[in-house]
Amino acid sequence: MTQRIFLSPPHLTGNELDSLREALEKRYLAPAGPTLAEFEADVSNILHIDPQTKRVVALNSGTAAIHLALILAGVGPGDSVLCSDLTFIASIAPASYLGASAMFADAHPDTWNLDPERVREAFDSARTHGRRIKAVVAVHLYGRPIPPDHIAIIRELCREHDAALIEDAAETLGATSGGVPTGALGDFGVLSFNGNKIVTCSGGGALVCPDEETAQRALSLATMAKDPAPHYEHSAIGYSYRMPNVLAAIGRAQLPHLEERMAQRKAVRDWYMERLAGLPIQFIPEPEDAAPNWWLTCVTFDNSDSSPTGHARREAVRMALAAADIESRPLWKPMHMQPVFAGAQAYLNPTGSVGADLFARGLCLPSGSTLTERDVDRVTGVVRAALG
Repeated sequence: MTQRIFLSPPHLTGNELDSLREALEKRYLAPAGPTLAEFEADVSNILHIDPQTKRVVALNSGTAAIHLALILAGVGPGDSVLCSDLTFIASIAPASYLGASAMFADAHPDTWNLDPERVREAFDSARTHGRRIKAVVAVHLYGRPIPPDHIAIIRELCREHDAALIEDAAETLGATSGGVPTGALGDFGVLSFNGNKIVTCSGGGALVCPDEETAQRALSLATMAKDPAPHYEHSAIGYSYRMPNVLAAIGRAQLPHLEERMAQRKAVRDWYMERLAGLPIQFIPEPEDAAPNWWLTCVTFDNSDSSPTGHARREAVRMALAAADIESRPLWKPMHMQPVFAGAQAYLNPTGSVGADLFARGLCLPSGSTLTERDVDRVTGVVRAALG
């Protein structure tokens, strides 16, 4: 009986139990503890940031990090938040928590990431119609960073319009753009350590804050906003968002293996490219002057002048993989197409939504760092058979 092949399963290092045991021996089961502080320092080192200038705050999810970033950016009812259209809903859902309006900017056809010209169009339109874009959530997609020239334009537009740039690097830990680690390029950075990420704490995330004062505000909000007093005093509404100390122990065991995990996922991508050569398939673009972490290998299926369409090919492959007990997943369904955001303003490519086209034809293939060449042979054999 063949084993199920998952899309992006956790990859244990073998050191997690020792790390957990060490944390437990320190008797810190509560959210805060020395292991948590050490984990934050480890992440700071990966991001090459000076704790005297920026500060990492470990939280229980990347969604919590985006929520706190929006609060710290001053987002509230009546404001607008502009977000990458091609992303997971967690990138923009926290704006709704705060009563803000969601707006979306299309993907760039050459990168699949946020198109700076659509960002410019959104700011121009908002100014014309008297709306205020208070923050931009720029997502690095599927392990591929936004190219440095694009991020520079987006950053300048945010400065011009006094909007916070929140960099959603949930999928790109270890990647760089223009030599700078993703997560350290914006006013705020967001990381995820969810179970399917390249480094996992089982669950978890982190917020990269621009300075110590902002980090202290984030810490307060993440721990129910307790005022300094011998009793429980609250002058603001807070949240239970802090990462537990024991989960940080799992992350500490995994972080030293980040470079190795990136190399293993790149090898998986390379095996796919070799074995799927000559088929009507295109791979996710690799950005110029940027280094991905190759989190997921994603492909699109070419349209043809006659049947089948790229969508039909994608569905034939997806269903064949499912029948073979192999997990795959369509690309993100763009946010402007989601029922919950019906009516939200979306700034799309003039020739047609790039995100909608990618969603129709795109598929994420199994990409875990535990995959072997034999596993990839099994996947590609099914793909080839499904394409005839």
